[in-house]
Amino acid sequence: MHSDNRSVLADALRPPFARNALHRVVMLHAFEYEPRPDELLKIFWELLVPGGRLLLIVPNRRGSWARSGTPFGQGTPYSFAQLRTLLDEAKFTLREASSMLFAPPTRHVLGGWDFIEWLGGLVCPWLGGVLVVEAEKQIYAAIAEKVTEPTPAWAGEGLVVR
Repeated sequence: MHSDNRSVLADALRPPFARNALHRVVMLHAFEYEPRPDELLKIFWELLVPGGRLLLIVPNRRGSWARSGTPFGQGTPYSFAQLRTLLDEAKFTLREASSMLFAPPTRHVLGGWDFIEWLGGLVCPWLGGVLVVEAEKQIYAAIAEKVTEPTPAWAGEGLVVR
């Protein structure tokens, strides 16, 4: 239901939410401007409910959009490996990752956007202008260790230990 959606403008490192309060977080034109992205991910891991999802849309270091005058040409671009490392360190589980915006950031391309996106995804899937990454907060139950009692040294000498 649309009435359940909310948006807020706040300091990214001091969001006004309780722990385990958010089910979904979308970061678009946010992550690339954060000087401490590792801290940002740790904070939002705490805010997400178990099974909650984080969607990051960031400039691709390898893509042409990172060197353009568009909003994706500002801030810090990332490689997939950098994002994966940051997500791992913040305890997120990577769910999906893709690249898009293969057409160059220009006004001179007339039509054919769908074809360019299709061809770019087929020929060079990691050279799109942005990386789209979905990560999940997973909480696992601890696995109990099997406790075995030590066998006394004299147990093998014909004595039965019960």
